Amino acid sequence: MSKEHLRSVAHFEWNQSKHPPRKQITWRNSARALALCEYFEAKKVNFQDKKVIELGAGTGVVGILASLLGGHVTITDLPVALKQIEENVHRNLPAQCIARTKQWHLPRFLHLGIPALAAKEALMKLRKKTGYSFVNCKKALEKYVDNIEEAEVWLHEQAKKEGWSKALKLQGRKTKEGLIGLLQEGSSAVMVEVNCETDFVAQNVKFQQLVQQVAIGTMIHHKEIIDQSNTYAKRFLNSDELSQLRTGPEGSLLTDQLALAIGKLGENMVVKRAACISVPENFFIGSYVHGSPSESSSWLSNMLFGKYGAMVICSSSEEDPKSDITELSRKLAQHVVGMAPLSVGSAEDEPGDESETKMLAQPYVMEPTISLGQFLQPTGISVLDFVRFECGEDPELSESS
Repeated sequence: MSKEHLRSVAHFEWNQSKHPPRKQITWRNSARALALCEYFEAKKVNFQDKKVIELGAGTGVVGILASLLGGHVTITDLPVALKQIEENVHRNLPAQCIARTKQWHLPRFLHLGIPALAAKEALMKLRKKTGYSFVNCKKALEKYVDNIEEAEVWLHEQAKKEGWSKALKLQGRKTKEGLIGLLQEGSSAVMVEVNCETDFVAQNVKFQQLVQQVAIGTMIHHKEIIDQSNTYAKRFLNSDELSQLRTGPEGSLLTDQLALAIGKLGENMVVKRAACISVPENFFIGSYVHGSPSESSSWLSNMLFGKYGAMVICSSSEEDPKSDITELSRKLAQHVVGMAPLSVGSAEDEPGDESETKMLAQPYVMEPTISLGQFLQPTGISVLDFVRFECGEDPELSESS
């Protein structure tokens, strides 16, 4: 067989009348295929009783692979076929031949020989797993020869770099929109505020995932430093303190997650603040958020999103409260969101101008004809403290209660 004929074998020439058009293999890969054919011919290597030299003209790289396997290979078979070929080569070739194939980077050659459509499955899988653009996913797979794990690591690193770069460019832009995230776990609860530029981004699932990561990181931190005492604890974290928290014991910094989100969504964002509370036995936490996104996305059933949020700390004078303490404490948090008190006040406070910001003296939001203090009196429930967040407000307002 002449070299000209072998060269026609090495080319990827697709029959347009029988098959849909596909990209041709580059000349660099065709040359590798030609070298592979010539070397196998010189060594008289055969696979499953079929010599490589018996390839027909026009079969190209697909035909070469089919011959190496000793059977017919289609485009859809290639991913599985490649693995079999590599095993076949190492099983059938003498040691000196294997050394030669390593010089050619045979595994890389075999992967480069796959038409674009054969790598579509890996591209779709990487795109779905990471959420990055098709262009970047394709670039990553080309760089790491369809190794999805290495491609994913590279994508995250690139996204982090691009996110930090974009964050620096956008850091002067105002962030008046965003979400409040509230996470409650047993006797502990945290409420966080993360801001962005537009309500459109605040409704985005990726932004909600960022808010959730901030809430989880805050909860982990709060539980690590919580004191076991006979009274409740309330503390606040500012933006700088939150940025140094992690998403988990081995997780990344929240500041890195923020950069990734900025890179993906293209808006300036700020992890603004957080409030953490914990209560001892016989104390209760009521929580409520209002103005939740139209399409909320959370893998935690106890995670809430909204534009307003409140946490209320309650206690009961009875060991076995007659009322449903869970529902009642939630209604108290709802009252805080709706009436925006600045302090708890006392049951003796009378309604009036001076006491309109005192929680117990305010008209009960569910029954405006009586004060909240009057509503609570027969229940045996006492309000000890509360925290209220409103997206975009001055943080000092929430800390003054």
